[in-house]
Amino acid sequence: MIRPRLPGCWPVLLLPVALLAATSLAPAAAADPSTAPWTTFRHPVYGFAVSHPHAWETLSGEGRAAFAAMGPPAAGASGLRLSVVVATGPVPAGASIEQADAEVQQLLAGQSGTVRVLRRDRIDLRGVPSFILYMARTTPTGQQLYQMVLVVIHRGRGYAVVGTTAAASTNLAEETRLLQRVLLTFQPGT
Repeated sequence: MIRPRLPGCWPVLLLPVALLAATSLAPAAAADPSTAPWTTFRHPVYGFAVSHPHAWETLSGEGRAAFAAMGPPAAGASGLRLSVVVATGPVPAGASIEQADAEVQQLLAGQSGTVRVLRRDRIDLRGVPSFILYMARTTPTGQQLYQMVLVVIHRGRGYAVVGTTAAASTNLAEETRLLQRVLLTFQPGT
């Protein structure tokens, strides 16, 4: 079976996510996410949902970077906050997660000096085949990031859900567990 190529879809989805994820806003008060209440955001146009700690600041739009949640500062890393960004865009009918994986790998291979993929996991996200990339990224300003990227294709839309913290965080293990927990709440639009 010949499947349609995903022309330019993933670079367009991942670029705004990488830029937004590296952006820091004013420091937020840190709250213990294990005991703090969580809230669920449902996008009014695209229909996807994602949950996050209630104290996080959120932004929503109708562009490719359709949602961003900014959490507390990364431990021991000035100027960077934990963040989750959701980018979405249309994909051709019949597009598969395998194609998305291959195209994302090709895109990242072209960024060998700035991105290093540490691990790739195929997952079943409540019945939707998906994958998560774990990677180290260096921004154009030299900032070292640790990112997790959940990639989902569902009903003609591609989603890149990116969790970001500082690679030099003094609390990296706990921060990545929290970001992974947020990513795994993601539900694609219906």
